[in-house]
Amino acid sequence: ENAFYAPPISAIAPQIPYIKMLPGPFWEPACGNGAIVKKLRHNGMGCLGSDILTPTDICNWFIGKVDFLHPCGVAIEDFETIITNPPFSLAFDFCRRAVDQCDNVVMLLRLNFLGSVKRKEWFKAHPPSAIFVLSPRPSFTGGATDSCEYAWVMWTNVWRGIYFL
Repeated sequence: ENAFYAPPISAIAPQIPYIKMLPGPFWEPACGNGAIVKKLRHNGMGCLGSDILTPTDICNWFIGKVDFLHPCGVAIEDFETIITNPPFSLAFDFCRRAVDQCDNVVMLLRLNFLGSVKRKEWFKAHPPSAIFVLSPRPSFTGGATDSCEYAWVMWTNVWRGIYFL
């Protein structure tokens, strides 16, 4: 619970050219320290962030302390794309809610997340349109990488296929 693993720039930067093709504005509902929000904004994309925790450096991009999984007072329809690195234990819930609420969804997930029996029927009904595999593995702790591969998984009409970054 409340696990915080900020995505490193090395995991975000290769995805920027692909994300730029998606419509904005963007919402990052598990923004943590704002790593994704800041990188998107630095690259000219309109992105706002929220989290269940308040970041230590509140900026003009932070729209508030919001629990994405519950009715939250944020008008999801004001955003064209939801992008996040969801908490691992809540990743499936984040995927279901985002895909149900928005036409363009981008999630940073463990690649083995796609292979679960528990999620199989949902993925068959809501197949990702594109998967962007990260290589090398990113480090979420600033040190060594863990033993899992990661990918940006998209549900959108803009991108189709499997890409290796």
